[in-house]
Amino acid sequence: MKKAILLLGCVLISTGFLPAKQDIFKKYGHNKEMLTLSKGKYQEVFKNDEVVQVGTVLLNTKTNKVAKLLQEDTTKTNYNAELSSRFLTVDPFCEKHPEISPYAYCNNNPINLVDPNGMDWFYHSADGKSDPTWIWHDGSTYNTGVKDSNGKDVILQGTEAVVVFNGSRQEKLGTKNGKSGYIDGEGAVTASVKVYGPDGANDIHNYTGYTMTSNATNFGAIDEGTYNGNYDAVGKSGKLTSHWVLNHRGAVRMMDGNINPNAPSQIDANGEGYKSQIFIHSTSMSGYAGIYPTTATSTGCLLIAPNDWSSFDNTMSGVQNFKVQVIRTQTERVPLQGVIGPVQNAFILQRTVKY
Repeated sequence: MKKAILLLGCVLISTGFLPAKQDIFKKYGHNKEMLTLSKGKYQEVFKNDEVVQVGTVLLNTKTNKVAKLLQEDTTKTNYNAELSSRFLTVDPFCEKHPEISPYAYCNNNPINLVDPNGMDWFYHSADGKSDPTWIWHDGSTYNTGVKDSNGKDVILQGTEAVVVFNGSRQEKLGTKNGKSGYIDGEGAVTASVKVYGPDGANDIHNYTGYTMTSNATNFGAIDEGTYNGNYDAVGKSGKLTSHWVLNHRGAVRMMDGNINPNAPSQIDANGEGYKSQIFIHSTSMSGYAGIYPTTATSTGCLLIAPNDWSSFDNTMSGVQNFKVQVIRTQTERVPLQGVIGPVQNAFILQRTVKY
């Protein structure tokens, strides 16, 4: 008898006559949804359909064979190589450069060039008569409308940002509480610093700086001129940290090409002295920029007043390459000219010399 019952049960199972498992929620009008790992993105619970979709595959559940491969999931971000140096919209200043595709980013050179907004700073005269200054223009190049000696257009290369130190060779640190060596001390002669930021004509800031090192006699100073600046990821060591460096930490000419008194062996191929590792950084928080006790705040670096440093650093944030311009002026007395020559110890005019 037991064998007969067991045999009947096997027949019922094999022929599908057993009642299906009941869904206890159906009688209340609810269709429950299963919790899945993909949160519904893929079908992970399957009915007894012959063909079901599993991700990007159609699977035949009866034969357990793949029926069809669907198109790759397009929800993933696709970084195709041919799109890596393209804008997804037209450059708003493309008409200025018809020789370049309007979708090309940085002239198809994104490794060496950066162009966040299609505009840069250029150094030239605004009207062709006044002294040159830094002017914001669209594009990474600017046609001045002037011809060179060969009759070719003079085209300038722009820069992302500019830091201008405008001081003098008579800069000196001041006195505070009876101690000398302070950028904000009594009697200090400092440099003005103007930063032309990466956001354009409304991103210009003025600060106080210093260009003549902690002791110009012992250390000398870098020469006047325009230098390449860059963001240095490693940055300056020590307490007065910075990431803003000149010439990629390389050689920077000494003032007038003089031998570097702090490193006399640093002489270039032309026999001129140079410095290296020149950063732009802050003085101490107290404004001290001298030597204490034997360590100099600056043996060549360009300094920013402590109250200005945070703003300077924030303005330059995100900049990779920029220009640093060091300008120094000196006032000289002009001797009085007599009938037969200069009058001894007599001066009537002063003239300003810009280096």
